[in-house]
Order: sequence, then structure tokens, then C-alpha cells
Amino acid sequence: LYIEGDNLEVLKLLQKSYNNKIKMIYIDPPYNTGKDFIYSDNYKDNLENYLELSDQVVKGERESIGIKLSTNTETMGRYHSNWINMMYPRLKLAKNLLDNDGFIAISIDDNELVNLKKICDEIFGEKNFIATIVRRTRKGGGSMSKYLSSDHDYVLLFSKNISKINKFYIPYDKKYVERYCEKDSNGKYYWDTFARNRQGSSNSYTITAPDGTELTDAWIYKKDKFLKLLNDGEVRFKKLKNKWSVQVKQRINANGQIMRSIINDFTNEQGTKSVNGFLGKEVFSYAKPVELVKYFMKSINEKDSIILDFFSGSSTTAQSIIEFNNDEKTNHKFLLIQIPEMINIKSKAYKAGYRNICEIGKERIRRAGDKIIEESDNKDLDIGFKVFKLDSSNLEKWDPDYNNLEQTLLTNKENINQIEQN
Repeated sequence: LYIEGDNLEVLKLLQKSYNNKIKMIYIDPPYNTGKDFIYSDNYKDNLENYLELSDQVVKGERESIGIKLSTNTETMGRYHSNWINMMYPRLKLAKNLLDNDGFIAISIDDNELVNLKKICDEIFGEKNFIATIVRRTRKGGGSMSKYLSSDHDYVLLFSKNISKINKFYIPYDKKYVERYCEKDSNGKYYWDTFARNRQGSSNSYTITAPDGTELTDAWIYKKDKFLKLLNDGEVRFKKLKNKWSVQVKQRINANGQIMRSIINDFTNEQGTKSVNGFLGKEVFSYAKPVELVKYFMKSINEKDSIILDFFSGSSTTAQSIIEFNNDEKTNHKFLLIQIPEMINIKSKAYKAGYRNICEIGKERIRRAGDKIIEESDNKDLDIGFKVFKLDSSNLEKWDPDYNNLEQTLLTNKENINQIEQN
């Protein structure tokens, strides 16, 4: 599903149908750099009328073609507050949609990382925090940086219920698997050094070599586990340059490789190339790499789940899911939400015929799906999607009752109309 409309109002309307049904949420919200837009969430009047009066909507011959969103500059007195007020209710509603063993991944940078962490601590609970992942955004460059080259951003991970979450395993890559070149009755392995020169390690103790030499060092495991591994034939002593080396069999984990907190492989350049390949150069800027979303999808055990992205932008998440389904023979589904933000009339996107971001996102999904089928010859791959549009409704200004916040955020009106089927 692709839904055009303010994500706050759409999330309200999804509460009943999708409560506890979303396995993974990935969002790439505005980073609040002073140049990006912030949703105002101040609708005292009918939504359509409010947008017209505030000069935020441009009318075409038949319907609205886009919404103009203002920037949140650093000179504004509520610079951080505006951003926090935008994110808080959306994340509050998003939590309700997550399955009990679901999780949310949020891309962010230094501008609002600390505030986002505090918001998520309150909404999801500090105990449900999983990790802050550091992602390398570019390789090389940086000569024009003001103080130093900022080459990374973050992905904040929170669970709905940490007790229902397993370790985040991803499949081994080919180069990693090649290390496991030996095999016994228990499977593939390679010999790894047992010593770990870690200052202050609690695993420091003495091991006696076959000739009686005492070896004192910091080791991978505690002594009890070492003795068990030694008894099971998982440890060997080998002389290297007249010195004893204690080695242990490192085996492939049947679940895969544990996810790391640093990602070096998926840069913004890859995201730009992917968009350019379908839509042309400079039609959409700052798209996240497709591989980043697929990276988190690899940790999902089910083969048929729903992934939500309510800041969908150029539809990176949709392309990621279609590619993943083709590669892994899965049947995951996407649910994207995007406000139809107007395109600058001086931009290449406008000259290419696009009038709002939704038009860019939908076209990318169509072209990506067609290309994947063409290259894979997988005629059974489902690349179809329906487009819905949030209809106008009487939306009051959000004035929360913190003692009953869940009910404050909800609305009983279901004003989403299907407008396309692709």
C-alpha cells in the first residue's frame, strides 16, 4: 500500500486495522538541519481549508497537486521543540502498530540523536532499547567541511518488547564463510587464536601447555568453558616460532552472523545511484541506500511480514522489499506513507514532470518492479501496489491529555480513499 497524506493522520486511521501487525518499521525522518521541513500539526480548521488559507497547497485543474512545507530554521525559538513535537505523536502511534516481536529502525544524525533517544526511551521504554548503529555515509572527500569531515550518521533501534526479540542475526557473506575451510562431524570451522590481549579482562588465567609450560594471558572464554572445550576436542596447542599458541575451533552459527553496531558498506552514494538509475540525475536527493533496509530485513525470521515506512520519500523501502522478495523468495509487504510535498519549480524533478514527492515515489516503485522482473525473469514476483489518499476531515489541534494519551491520538473517522491500483 502507498498512502498519500500527513503521516500523523494516516497513522491514526491505521490503528484498528494494523494494530500489532507490523514486524518492522524503518523511517528516515527530517534530520532537523535547519533546511528541511517540519510538519506543523496545527489544524484548527478543516484540513483542506487550513492548507489553502496558509498557502500550503497548490490546486490543479481537478485536485491538489502538492503541499508546501516550511523549514524549521535554527533562529526559531522552538527549533528543537518543533522537531520533537512532530516526532513524538507519530512514534507513539507507530508503537501500537508493531507486533510484540517487532522493532523500529530510525535513521538520524547528530542534530537530534540525543533528543530522539530520549523520546524513544519514554515511548518504547529504556529497557526496550536495542542499539545505536553507526553507519558510514561516505568514503573520501570532506575537504569542504567546516571543522572536520562528518562521514557517518546513525540508526536507532528499539523493540516493542525486548523479551520477545532474538539476537539480530544476518546471513554470512561469501568471504566470511570461506574462512571456515575445515570440517568435522560437528560441521565447518577454522582454528582461531584463543588469546585476546585485553587489558583488565576478567578472563585472565593460566593454561598449562602439553610440555608443562604455563601460559598466562587474557583468553576468549572463562576457564570453565575452556576446560569443557578442551575436553570436547575443540582446543589444540600448536608451537609457532618456539612459542605455544592455544587455538580454538570457531564454528559457523546456524542462525547466521551477529549484526554489528558499525556499518561500513552502505553509503549515501549508493542510495543516490539507485534513484538516478530509475529516475535520472538530481530528481531526488539524499535517498538512503536500498541495501540498508535489506540489511535489517535479514534479521526477520518470517517470510511474510509487513514493513512500514511513514516518511517514505523516494520509496527506497518499497524497492528494498521487492528486491529482497526476489532474492530471498519471501513475500514481505510494504506500507508506505508520504505527504505530497510540493516540488520546487526550478528543480530537475519539476522539469521532468513531477509535481510532488508522491509522484516520484510511485514512479520509482513502478520502474524498480519492472526492472527487477526484467533482469530476474521472475514472472511470479508481485510488484503491484494500491495507492490511497487521505481525504479531508475535521482535525482538531493536538492538545494531548497525558493521562489518556492513547485515546487522545485516536480518531474514529476513516477518510482514506483508494485512487490508484498499480
